[in-house]
Amino acid sequence: MEEIFIKQTNTTVRVDEDNKVLLAFDVVNGIVDEKSEGILAEVSPFMYDEIKNGLSINPQEYSVDCVDK
Repeated sequence: MEEIFIKQTNTTVRVDEDNKVLLAFDVVNGIVDEKSEGILAEVSPFMYDEIKNGLSINPQEYSVDCVDK
């Protein structure tokens, strides 16, 4: 499973190809908290760009929208 660590948000994002979703996990003290798993649906423009560039995917293909709050 492909993944990217986004240092600024202490988040690891993994690509779940089987279910066509992106999973997010909290990172605490450098360790991925597997219990914090969540499916991404909306992310900030910063996160969207990090995911798009870091994983070389189109987040919209994984049902992730970019929202500017």
